[in-house]
Amino acid sequence: MKHFIIQEFVPPEIYSQWNDKSLWFLDPVMLQLADFMREFFGKPMTVNNWDSKGTFTLRGFRPPDTLVGGKLSQHKFGRAFDSNINDMTPRDMYNAIIANEKAFIKAGLTTLEHIDSTPTWVHCDVRCTGLDHILIVVP
Repeated sequence: MKHFIIQEFVPPEIYSQWNDKSLWFLDPVMLQLADFMREFFGKPMTVNNWDSKGTFTLRGFRPPDTLVGGKLSQHKFGRAFDSNINDMTPRDMYNAIIANEKAFIKAGLTTLEHIDSTPTWVHCDVRCTGLDHILIVVP
């Protein structure tokens, strides 16, 4: 990871138990996508921020027993993250991703949650879809 630290993708209880080995729970394609997004937008991107005294703890990997999200959420497989970009609305971020679909697919993005379902963040994941376009899901 060029632009992030592990704590930005795992909750504090995972990091306190596994430290840098927490990386084991994260799909490398997801991490590649996060770095691509940071470079594409040219602005800081927030996933988890608990390590800097913020309130976000479960926007990357979620342990299997976490009640947040669906039972088989891509977060629980280390293949998804929710994020925001400084000085950009989630809708503008979402629209930019759609407008540059081929570049984001090349970076590993396969799936977005529809922005009407997640108006305060953008959900990206790298699940295997077998599609040649970004899958838009409604959670």
